[in-house]
Amino acid sequence: MSHLENTLELFFIGYVFAAVGFGFTFFQSYLYHTTYPKDRWLVKVTVASLCTLDTAMSALSSHALYYYLVTLFSLPVGPDNATISFCGIAIAIVQSFYAVRIWQISRNAFLPAAIILLSIAGAALGIATSVVILRNTLFANFSEQYMKAVISTGQGIRLLAALTSAGGSFMCNVKVGGTGKPSRWDLITNFLTSGVAGAVAQFLCLVTFIAMPQKYVWIIFHFLSSRVFINGLLLILNSRAVSRGRGINEEETRGATSTLQTSTTASSIMFNSNRTNHTFNVDVSHVINSDTNTAKYPDNSDPVKEPW
Repeated sequence: MSHLENTLELFFIGYVFAAVGFGFTFFQSYLYHTTYPKDRWLVKVTVASLCTLDTAMSALSSHALYYYLVTLFSLPVGPDNATISFCGIAIAIVQSFYAVRIWQISRNAFLPAAIILLSIAGAALGIATSVVILRNTLFANFSEQYMKAVISTGQGIRLLAALTSAGGSFMCNVKVGGTGKPSRWDLITNFLTSGVAGAVAQFLCLVTFIAMPQKYVWIIFHFLSSRVFINGLLLILNSRAVSRGRGINEEETRGATSTLQTSTTASSIMFNSNRTNHTFNVDVSHVINSDTNTAKYPDNSDPVKEPW
């Protein structure tokens, strides 16, 4: 009975975290598509892909939990068979998004290229693990040396990519979006959107798997890590200001505001200028209105474009 408690209990805890994470993913995806209906098509495809992958992972884990808790209810059997996962692919998509944001701010191609290569390598090892699981689904095989090496290497590469993207975002001062005004939630928001939260979950998954591959503690963080990465990206997108159905990053808002202030100052100087006996009355209302519209809707003059 203790074996069932140590396996099904941990599996159920991981499933609860996964279900909560999927709820946030679905809600944020719905919020994104309703708030930014005219956003760039590739960003919308990214959000839809992440929501689809999270739905597939939730369906697979739900099926596994139903199988052990309902179908095998009368038998003293724990979760011995593993199921495939798309965590590596989902995390790779998120890390690629971070890499593009870093490149757009810094114009440094080396760091984003390193992040993308690490993400692809982690996803490839995750796919290889899923192929092996399809051939032999027993959890007991995870403690074998070759499986332990493949899985831990993939988790380590994903952790390295997460740390690299988080450090790059900090060094390049990549902002989440929005108006740039301070908020009481800034610390939590930055923790989630910078990739640090996902890196922490990935680190705990790696450590617990290497230390206790057959104790199933790592399953909790395995379920949790991909949802943290996905919801961090969705929070970045949903935190942006909106203009005519499109998202505006914080650096774009700052650029539009500075343009408005410069134009207003120049117009005031022109209005107050006079010579000898003549006063020049200049109508600057159209100029100010034009700059105001540009500040509100910078569709045609984006100093820094959004990802993709």
